[in-house]
Amino acid sequence: METKNNDFYSELKSKNNIIEVAYSLGYSGKRSGSCYQGDCPKHGSSNESCFVIWPGIQGWKCYHCGEKGDVIDLVMLFKKCDHKTAVNFLADRAGIPYWGGKELTPEEIVLREKDIRGKILVENMLTEATKWYYERLNDYPDIKNHLLQHYGFSEEIIGELQIGFAPVSKKANRTSELADYLNSIPEFTGKIALTGLFSFSNTNGPYYDYFKGRIVFPYWLNGKVVYQLARATTLTPADEYECYMDKDNKLKLNDQGKYEYIKYKKLRSHNPDDEKKKYFSKFIQNDVFMGEDTIRGADEIIIAEGAPDWVSAVDKDFNAISPVTVRFREEDNEKLERLTQNAKAIYIINDNEDNQAGLKGAIKTGKYLTEKGRNVFLVELPRPVGLSKIDLNEYFKDHTSDELRQLMVNSK
Repeated sequence: METKNNDFYSELKSKNNIIEVAYSLGYSGKRSGSCYQGDCPKHGSSNESCFVIWPGIQGWKCYHCGEKGDVIDLVMLFKKCDHKTAVNFLADRAGIPYWGGKELTPEEIVLREKDIRGKILVENMLTEATKWYYERLNDYPDIKNHLLQHYGFSEEIIGELQIGFAPVSKKANRTSELADYLNSIPEFTGKIALTGLFSFSNTNGPYYDYFKGRIVFPYWLNGKVVYQLARATTLTPADEYECYMDKDNKLKLNDQGKYEYIKYKKLRSHNPDDEKKKYFSKFIQNDVFMGEDTIRGADEIIIAEGAPDWVSAVDKDFNAISPVTVRFREEDNEKLERLTQNAKAIYIINDNEDNQAGLKGAIKTGKYLTEKGRNVFLVELPRPVGLSKIDLNEYFKDHTSDELRQLMVNSK
């Protein structure tokens, strides 16, 4: 079967572990927590720690010169070569035939390379937007404290994943400050409508933020951000874009008489049949799991339910993945099987709640993976008396990693 151009590009990066590639090119960084720190090949440093590589997101950054990127960018930096040469180097290193091994006409090569440039462009814009959201935490200490205290995330994991905040625009006309920033970057100018991050009546603007007053969780894959999820906060505006509407087309109220916010909003995906979504890049699709990089080659894998659950698991040094919902879709099963092919044990840890919303999905996923030869175990989190629900993120507020590991052992 022919390998599509974007599949070739993704396979290329997934089969070239960034740390292994870095060391093969002369990097001599040392492990420091969840990252590696060393010298930048572009310049020296006094403490040999400015060049940081994060295996969990397959990305890197030099805090001295500002260079950053994925494994392809890494090769370009170390070998002082162009993108095509770096791709060829990595393909040869991994034994991957160019373009899936098919002989292509010059015209086909041009089209495929154009597609790859389009994919890179969108991933770079989403990655830069993620950085911008992360930097906004400095302006909203209450949101930062919410991540640290309410969710219990460490400073390190917030920084590594660049979990951020999408502020409500302070401009008089409410047009997007993020759009202004992205448009100020020459390679992105006039192209930001592709990201799905903005609403607009004209692709040339004005642009309005799709995420407003929300915590933004990025989906990292092979060193770049490919998707995003945003959680409502107390700063999310109460309007028809952020709240559910009732039958009378008014903002819906919950049992406490408060506006019923859309808890999570996902980045909108390309849809050629939708008048608004047809302008988004075809490379933005809701077909990626949170944490695909973190389970690469792992012996033990946790399948968590929500975004905060996944972040907490990774923060505690577990290899985890999440569909960010109560169940995987049937069309995702084949991919899940492929991603877990090296795992000796898979632990599904869904929310423990009265309505058992996630239990059926967990059983279905477990049954599918078991039929494919995986060793799958359902882990039930102990629910405190008086509570109708507990999830993995909440569990870690009062329990240690060792206590979770004991639960995993007991589930066998």
